[in-house]
Amino acid sequence: MVKLNRRGRNGGATLFLCIILSALILSQTVLLQGAIMRFEEGEISRAAHLQAENILSGYNDRLYDHYGVYAFDQSSVNSDIFALCCRVNHIDSFTACGTDELSTDQLKQIINDYMKLRFPAIMGNELLIRVGNALDHVKASELLEQANEGSPGVLKKYLVEYMSSSENWADILNNVENFVHLIDFNDKLKDFEKFIGDLKETIQRVGTLKLQSGDSGTFRLNIFDPNSIEKLMNILSFSIDSDVPELFNYFYINKYAVSLFDSNLTVIKEDGASEDEANIYGESFMTINKANFADIEYLLTGKKNESAINYVKTMIFSTRAVINLASMLLDKEKMSEAEGIAAIISVCIAIVSGGTAAVEPSLIKYIVIGTWAICKSVSELNTLCDGGSVTLIDHSALNNQGTFQGLLSTRYRDYIEMFILFVNRDVLLNRMVDVFKRYTDGYLFVSVRTEAKYKRREFIHEEGYDSYKK
Repeated sequence: MVKLNRRGRNGGATLFLCIILSALILSQTVLLQGAIMRFEEGEISRAAHLQAENILSGYNDRLYDHYGVYAFDQSSVNSDIFALCCRVNHIDSFTACGTDELSTDQLKQIINDYMKLRFPAIMGNELLIRVGNALDHVKASELLEQANEGSPGVLKKYLVEYMSSSENWADILNNVENFVHLIDFNDKLKDFEKFIGDLKETIQRVGTLKLQSGDSGTFRLNIFDPNSIEKLMNILSFSIDSDVPELFNYFYINKYAVSLFDSNLTVIKEDGASEDEANIYGESFMTINKANFADIEYLLTGKKNESAINYVKTMIFSTRAVINLASMLLDKEKMSEAEGIAAIISVCIAIVSGGTAAVEPSLIKYIVIGTWAICKSVSELNTLCDGGSVTLIDHSALNNQGTFQGLLSTRYRDYIEMFILFVNRDVLLNRMVDVFKRYTDGYLFVSVRTEAKYKRREFIHEEGYDSYKK
């Protein structure tokens, strides 16, 4: 009996351990399987993320380099990285595809970010070009020649010695003012003397001007103090980093279109020399596009090829005709010349008709002016379409005034820039997207979606460019 009881106790302990161990093994198996599932989920997610990053990095180079736009097409979509990096075996299926295409709102956002820093530089460059054209005439002026014949190096010495002090600058200006009186220039330097007076007054007023800085309160601007200018630049930098008003977006889009898109022109002519038409970075559109495209004409009209070009030419011709007609009507010399021609025509009509027909010279002179305006507009249109420039206003008062003519010089793109201001922004942005599609297979994806199936589970991952995130 004792032997049987001992066996009974051993059997009970064994049975107890079997029950406990089976539960423990089961729970450990569940935990292990859960850990394996977590590992598989993390691994699939990691590989999907790498694959999405790889596809996004395959953005179109030309769109980014020349327009600042991130977008990829179907040719960049693949699953190679997922297959190489995923350490989970026997994946049922994996697919990747582009999802969201570039929208007008996203393009508007990217243009805003792109132009926020570049817009002041572009406008400054255009101003320098116009001022440079004017300075070319100043350098050839009689004033500069007579000044150079005087004591050379005096003004350079002033520039070095007195740059740091506004008081010394006032002395310089007084000396320059006295120097002006020594030059015989037919009393045409009164405006220059007035400018010197205005500049001295500006120096004095700037010394009392208080400006507001966001972090350090108010400060006084000294145009000859680098630290003062640095504070002003810091304020400007803060303003650039801030959100811009909607009105600025309007002009950003306009300048973006005019500065970066190709036109029907192939060359630009300047002082007898010609060079390939280029964007604001000096890159030839022929190099960028491998051909000549009338993109900016399409942005303006919505038409393509010859239809767009002819429509733009008509608009430019009409604009030039109106400007020329108005300037001639306000030009006393032109009107006097037209009256003389009108009188002769009136007499000729009366002689030919034997006195039966009489036309008042006052009527004929407007026909003469209109004929001149149209003839000149045709000539100017041909000049503009050949890559040349024309003066905005042709008036007798501007004859032999090369400085003003340089400042008023206009080109083909200047007129298109004015016309595009009146194109609906959404329509303009849609047309830009259409132009961009020429660089791809017809798609402009800005986000990617991956989907992996494994053991009756789906793993979906979506990712896009940070530039388009609000």
